[in-house]
Formats: sequence, structure tokens, C-alpha cells
Amino acid sequence: MTLDNDDLIKIRQIVEEVVTVKISESEVRMEAKLTTRFDEKLTESEARLTISFDQKLNDLETQLTSTFDQKLADLETRLTSSFDKKLAEQTFVFAKALAETEKRLEEKIEINKAIIMGVRAEFDGVYEAIRDLTVYFEKKIDVLEKSA
Repeated sequence: MTLDNDDLIKIRQIVEEVVTVKISESEVRMEAKLTTRFDEKLTESEARLTISFDQKLNDLETQLTSTFDQKLADLETRLTSSFDKKLAEQTFVFAKALAETEKRLEEKIEINKAIIMGVRAEFDGVYEAIRDLTVYFEKKIDVLEKSA
């Protein structure tokens, strides 16, 4: 049995359709997998950041309340000019603690951004591999057509 040009064209179309469907299915599965992984990582990161932030905020609130109450009692008993100095010192300490907390949160955000970039790069690599496979199969089809 010999294949004429129409048969070869039909075979090529069928192969292209199968390759396209397989590549599309693979892309969909990979995208779903990456999206799920990204969502899980993002949810975990959000949970950790929220817990850490809430703990720091509660600690800071406790520290602020305790220190403020102590300073207020001192002020009531002494009523001296040291009030301004102590208040300025405590304000500085609180501002510094808040800045450190904010810095740690920003660092965690940068880590999350790096994770996201890694997932994005991984997806790009898969996409390029699929594209390379497509080129490979097209070359194979061309070779088969030329040899037939």
C-alpha cells in the first residue's frame, strides 16, 4: 500500500491535532499543579505572617501598656521635668521596636516574592520544554514526509 500526498497531509493533520491536544492537556495539568502549589505556599506564608504579626502586635501592646502605666504612676508621684525625657525615651524605644517589626515583615514579603519568582521560572521552563517538543515533532513529521 502506498500513501499519496492527500494521505500524508491527513496523517500530518492528525498528528498535529494529537500533539496539540497532548501539549494543551500537559499545559493545563502543569498550570493547575503550579497554581495549587503557589496557592498553598501563599496561604502558608500568609498564615505565618499573620500569626507572627499578631504575636508581635500583642507583645508590643503588652509592652506599651505596661510601660505606659508605669510611667504614668511615676509621673503622678514625682511630677518632675523628667517626664518629658522619659516619654521621649519610651517613644524612641517603641518607634524602634515598631520599625524592626516592619523590617522583618518586609523581609518575609521579599522571601515570598522570591518564591513566586521561582514558581514563575519553573513554569517558564516547562513551557519552553513543551515548545521544544513541538519543534522536535514537527521536524520528525517533516523527515517522515520527505522519506515517504
